[in-house]
Amino acid sequence: MPEAEGLRPGQARTQGSVPLGGIGVSADTMEGSVGVDYGREHATLYVVLMALLVAGSVVLRRNLVWDTGPTNHTILESTATLLAFIIGGLALVRFYSR
Repeated sequence: MPEAEGLRPGQARTQGSVPLGGIGVSADTMEGSVGVDYGREHATLYVVLMALLVAGSVVLRRNLVWDTGPTNHTILESTATLLAFIIGGLALVRFYSR
């Protein structure tokens, strides 16, 4: 509560704190900070990557003939299921280890 310390809203403390977005943040709070936010750069990268994947799929779709039998379908489906179980297990391990 900045009002209790004699500060107006939006005014930062000047001694023992670093102004961050108009709020006084002590040096102890800043020690655990992650760093620079690269959200905008990552979003741009994801959009470009998505566009490239869509363009590649359009190019390959015209010349690709996907004709397999029931054996190949069963093998691919079993592989997908196994990968899903492994990824789910890794997600649970990561969740409970934090």
